[in-house]
Amino acid sequence: MVVVDGKAVPNGLYSPYQPNTPRDIHRHVDQVQNGVRQDELRSRSAQSDSSRNDNNNASPNGLPSPTDGTRHCGNDRLHQGHTRDMKQAQRSELGWPKTSQSSRNGNQQTQNNTAERDHARPKQAQWTELGRTWVKAGSAGNSSESPRLNHDDRDVSRSGRQAQRTELGTRAAGTFERNIRNGSHNLEAQGREKQAQWTELGRSTAPPQAPISNGIPQPVDGTWHTNGSQSNGLTNGHSKSKKKLILNAFVEMCSGHQSPGLWRHPLDKSSNFNTLTHWTSLAQLLENGSFQGIFIADVLGGYDVYGGPQNLVPAIRSGAQWPVNEPLSIVPAMAAATSSIGFGVTISTSYEQPYHLARRLSTVDHLTNGRVGWNVVTGYLDSAARNLSNGEQGQKRHDERYEIAEEYMDVVYKLWNSSWRSDAVRLDKKAGVYTDPECVREIHHEGKFFHVPGPHFCAPSPQRTPVIMQAGTSRSGKKFAAEHAEAIFVSAHSPASVVDSVKGIRAEAERRGRDPSKIKVLAKFCPVLGRTQEEAEAKYRDYLQYGDYEGALALFGGWTGVDMAPYGDDEELRYVESNAIRSYIEGLLNTAPDVNGGKWTKKTLAEHIMVGGLGATCVGTPDKVADEMERWVQEGDVDGFNIAYALMPQTFEDVIELLIPELRKRGLFWDGYCVPGGTYRENLYEEPGQHEPLPDHPAAQMIWRPTTEHPKTSDGAFKGDARGRMDFEDWLSKDDLIDAASMQLG
Repeated sequence: MVVVDGKAVPNGLYSPYQPNTPRDIHRHVDQVQNGVRQDELRSRSAQSDSSRNDNNNASPNGLPSPTDGTRHCGNDRLHQGHTRDMKQAQRSELGWPKTSQSSRNGNQQTQNNTAERDHARPKQAQWTELGRTWVKAGSAGNSSESPRLNHDDRDVSRSGRQAQRTELGTRAAGTFERNIRNGSHNLEAQGREKQAQWTELGRSTAPPQAPISNGIPQPVDGTWHTNGSQSNGLTNGHSKSKKKLILNAFVEMCSGHQSPGLWRHPLDKSSNFNTLTHWTSLAQLLENGSFQGIFIADVLGGYDVYGGPQNLVPAIRSGAQWPVNEPLSIVPAMAAATSSIGFGVTISTSYEQPYHLARRLSTVDHLTNGRVGWNVVTGYLDSAARNLSNGEQGQKRHDERYEIAEEYMDVVYKLWNSSWRSDAVRLDKKAGVYTDPECVREIHHEGKFFHVPGPHFCAPSPQRTPVIMQAGTSRSGKKFAAEHAEAIFVSAHSPASVVDSVKGIRAEAERRGRDPSKIKVLAKFCPVLGRTQEEAEAKYRDYLQYGDYEGALALFGGWTGVDMAPYGDDEELRYVESNAIRSYIEGLLNTAPDVNGGKWTKKTLAEHIMVGGLGATCVGTPDKVADEMERWVQEGDVDGFNIAYALMPQTFEDVIELLIPELRKRGLFWDGYCVPGGTYRENLYEEPGQHEPLPDHPAAQMIWRPTTEHPKTSDGAFKGDARGRMDFEDWLSKDDLIDAASMQLG
């Protein structure tokens, strides 16, 4: 709920984070215990590292890092040698499965294959838990290709990482000795030069002592220096550290989106969604503000439950996500007007053949230079099914739709990754060879739902596989996310409402061999910002005047499948016969018991939806909104937020002008794109060169590279049904409603 004049009001939840509470004290105890454990890991790793050193030298010692809040990023995928062994030792201690290590030697062939080997090697450690930080290894500029490091650069980068750990209070072993590789003797000079620079700036070479406030360690200069590495304790087995938040703009090609009726406000421009400049200007605004991405929601039918059945009148009249344009078409135009921001597009697996969609997404990935993501949905609206199911009666069952989606992913992964070898395109003008036929093959997919011989009709795009996103939190949706999703979207009234789902997804992902810390969880969040609390509250009251009552109930009916028309405006909903309504209202009462004196009616519910839809809406100053975001991170284990707007583009302008400076002051938001001009995946993971899915992702395991054994015939291509890793017998009949309410994509 929103706090206005000291009381909770409809629409959203605002509960300021209270520091130094008993929960924080317990979190501090966890932090100390975790720090001791990390020290033990590093000590064991150092011993392992020393025994493996090729030159029989001591492990390199780190230089102390700056204490000015500067954040660094770099290409850690190119580090080799003893660092890899250290990672493996840490991974083993954490209980992660071991992976095979490629032998290292000094011959030229190995050096030539370094980048290829590193690209396919699984991550060796859970970086967030180990307190790791990014160290700049060279600017990538505007190139989508990662910089290449020689052995000297890798040693410097390793030293930088150790220095960052030193600043966080961890032990730095040894002195300033360096490994000398390939005849290089300039590392000690580089270290002395760096030391001289820091000394001139007045920074101590010794790790600063972190002050203590009420039993909780505080940053030395008021800013945490790490990207998700300063531990505040462990909750649900996942590090609850301060991390750089991901911010996406949550939009749809319609007017109002999550705030029905606010298109009528004099300052709102969302009704211009039919114009190209509306979207290109928005993309430029968001990129200038360093938003990570633009997430474009979509539905394939109108909301016709309220006053129904099949009653579209309230949605049509109010403009509640009606009309809605197709989203993928606008992405190349926005990409042409920008260089770094990513684009996530919602597309259903239920109404389009995988061969066709694979081609469409490859095309857009080419045109955007690798900046497209795909939010995978199965659909939840009967209004869409009636128009797209070729006469079938309604939608397929929920479990069957997810079974189809699982095989669907198998098909597109094969087309994107195993149909073309990465070096297939030759463009040899002299020989007249555009593409080497020996490097293109069919996929021979024959499954329960799809028969696709292949090959893929597009050359491999910059990312091959777009960034995979998912938004369902039903049982089946969570399993699907654990297998495929790189980013997951959740929507709820409070972090307590999502923490179990997030915990379950991460645990299931780990069971499937994926690093759970690499899955980015984003919560829907609508901020109403003011320079003062009074200004923010006045904005919120102003917005409510333009909200549409019927449009809000039309959206609620579409999201939940519940028709609110039979109930009176002032009827208390927790006493109605519908179990679905009572259950939902009880959840609202638990998070906002004082709204309307504890009496939730149809009118109260509609007002709750008018600004920001279902989920969290926060009204306040940048300081208070940032407090609430931190609470979501700490209690809900989320990695960032999908920012829903009240007014377009004012909400996003306020976030850029008012909120982001506050987040940066707290060390919660990056200073800019880690890889300017890079792919969506590079900037999502903040890892230059990470164009393709991580090695533990099922799509990455299908990539056909020059080093992969080449089949003599197409019979060697992938063949057969989907992997069948999901269990379908235990899905609940209410899963459709759970997914729809959690996604709110229409």
